Amino acid sequence: MWDIRQTQPIFDFKDIHYDTITSIDKYNQQIFASASDDGYVNMWDLRMGEFFIKQLKIENNERIASIKFVNDEFLLIAHADKISVLSSKDKFTKRHTFRIGSLEREMRVTDVTNSNDGDDFFNSHSIFDEKSQYRINQMEFNNQDSTVYLALQGINCAYNYNTVSAWNLDFSMF
Repeated sequence: MWDIRQTQPIFDFKDIHYDTITSIDKYNQQIFASASDDGYVNMWDLRMGEFFIKQLKIENNERIASIKFVNDEFLLIAHADKISVLSSKDKFTKRHTFRIGSLEREMRVTDVTNSNDGDDFFNSHSIFDEKSQYRINQMEFNNQDSTVYLALQGINCAYNYNTVSAWNLDFSMF
């Protein structure tokens, strides 16, 4: 974190992930999160210095492409071919995961305080209804109309292609 009037950083968080940091987003004035190819999202409170206040592990340590805090309540995590939604209402302990364009159409809830990493499938739902596989490379969110924009790369298909898709996300279900 930098104050542009100064020549030194205000805070310098070193060696906070095991792999390349891919995304950072701010929750409020004091709290922000960082995500990495190591499959972890670390939440930080600037008042506490270099000690993270919460660490979230993504199943199978999947690469995290992007994170976004939305509506002052939710954390969206784009990882591999999935989007996970966590809520501050339950202190980011339950994760709702949506798979993008897979043969397995699923929505699952994972208790991130539990080590079973989401073996509990409870409903069938997919954002895409295609048989190709995708990898999310970037994610943006528009607060005004609750639209999620995804930069997707087709993988394991006849030809590789890139596309941008927009989806409305109904937060009332969380």
